[in-house]
Amino acid sequence: MSENPRDKRDPRSSNRSMKPDHPDPSHGANRIDRGTLAALIDGRLKGAERDAALARLAASPDDLEIVADAVAVAVADELDEPLDIRDAMARRGRRPALVKWLAVAAAILFAVVLPMTMNRGAAPGVNFASLLSGRVALAPGWEQHSWSATRGASDGMTERARAVRAGALTSAIDVAAARGGDSVTARLAAQMAALFVDVPGAGSVVTTYRDIASRNTPPAPERLRDARRATRDVVSQPAFDNGAWLEVARVAALDHDSAFFAASESREQLGRLERETAGDARARDEVLSVGRLIEQHDWDALRAATTNVLALLAGP
Repeated sequence: MSENPRDKRDPRSSNRSMKPDHPDPSHGANRIDRGTLAALIDGRLKGAERDAALARLAASPDDLEIVADAVAVAVADELDEPLDIRDAMARRGRRPALVKWLAVAAAILFAVVLPMTMNRGAAPGVNFASLLSGRVALAPGWEQHSWSATRGASDGMTERARAVRAGALTSAIDVAAARGGDSVTARLAAQMAALFVDVPGAGSVVTTYRDIASRNTPPAPERLRDARRATRDVVSQPAFDNGAWLEVARVAALDHDSAFFAASESREQLGRLERETAGDARARDEVLSVGRLIEQHDWDALRAATTNVLALLAGP
């Protein structure tokens, strides 16, 4: 007696009906409404709406499991009988809707899960300033921000804010050093040192940037690279990378530098930024507007948008 494939594990079964012993009060906070999720799976969302839904999906394990289970069920239904390639070829023309649906659902999983996997093994922080095409001096005050250089470990700043500011400052130092702004480089290096005063494990970072601030000659690119990597190692690396990219994006908008935004490293970082702000409605909307403004080449609005995102993420 042959075994019925449906006697095997039913991919539709899950433990979602089981209640945890200690429910998470935040459970469901990032859930997508059912209509939006259905439209996403059916392939009816386009452009910014689809990007926003994918970002929410990446932040919601429950919704991601729904999509995965739906794909598994559809595949199980397709393979209910022993697979015969000739029969499968004959049935191709009779199930176009299912094939299209499976392709869309699989693409959703690919779009969400692959970047999450890649992020876990991300390479050491990119020097985003090296992607800039412009080399001319910038107008005075280009490096100014709405947030101040707050001091030390006991200043009440969140760890995310410190990491974002550190990323932004290292990028600003890279830009200033490349464009001959020795006084700006020294001032920014002093701010970096102040940012990490008394922060556990950051003594060498403080020493390095104090030394850079004290010299009258521009630091060698290798020294800035090593200092950047050492700083990234003592903070939240995703937050550091977000700040580093946003600072250079502000400069690229000033330069009208479309090549910077077209670079693969830049596009990948913007994608990570979109996913990481999925749970913050205000930041998410600003980040999505950055993507639209890049496509439109609206440089003034783009500079304002990247500045706004940086201010939101670098706030206490």
